[in-house]
Amino acid sequence: MEHHRAVVVIGKEVAEKLFDKEDPIGKRVNIAGRKFRVIGVLEKRGTMFDDNLDMLAIMPIGAFQSAFGATRRRIEIQVKVIDPAMVEEAEYELTGIMRRVRGLPAIKENNFAINKQSMFLDMYNNLTRVLWAVAIGVGAISLLVGGIGIMNIMLVSVTERTREIGIRKAIGARRSDILWQFLIESMMICGLGVLIGIVLAVALAKLVARFTPLPAAITLWVVFLGLAFVVFIGVFFGIYPASKAARLNPIEALRYE
Repeated sequence: MEHHRAVVVIGKEVAEKLFDKEDPIGKRVNIAGRKFRVIGVLEKRGTMFDDNLDMLAIMPIGAFQSAFGATRRRIEIQVKVIDPAMVEEAEYELTGIMRRVRGLPAIKENNFAINKQSMFLDMYNNLTRVLWAVAIGVGAISLLVGGIGIMNIMLVSVTERTREIGIRKAIGARRSDILWQFLIESMMICGLGVLIGIVLAVALAKLVARFTPLPAAITLWVVFLGLAFVVFIGVFFGIYPASKAARLNPIEALRYE
């Protein structure tokens, strides 16, 4: 009779939606036209692969069959193994039990599936590796394109400021002064790009965390790594325009129109 009791354990979000801040224990809920007494509330579990684990109700299998019928229903049974070393043994035993319950002969394949938590972890790890590979690939291409763009901008800047460079050299500016001026400008342009990128990344991370089960956050080491790349990109792609500006002949620069 225990398997037919009209009792239910509800998810955290179900409790909040139905009872707000009241204690739901002992109260009754209507499920499929039948009254079930709430005997427990699950802790908040979040989502997994688009499944909201806080929007569910758990009841005895007999009560479920009485309310919804015993046929043409997708039934999921969760089993927890105390010792992780016994997972394989438990899977073998569960397979035998399910085959007996379903009356499957030895020559017939299983018409059910047993999913282990390790399967979901493997899927998650594979997905994470793919996302990292895509992110690194896109990031590398973006850095290359961005670096070339910065170099072109700085070359145009050197051309447009030729007379300014000539005047600075005429009043005593050294080559190193001109070189560092344009290198710093190049790194400042990169720095502006990083600031915009961080803002967009934080916004995207919040969207990902809100609409998917994937954890998404911007860590400090990622920010520092981005800043290090800024310095490298700014120097690497800014060195040629800066050197070109530093090598300008002041007399020819002053004649430039």
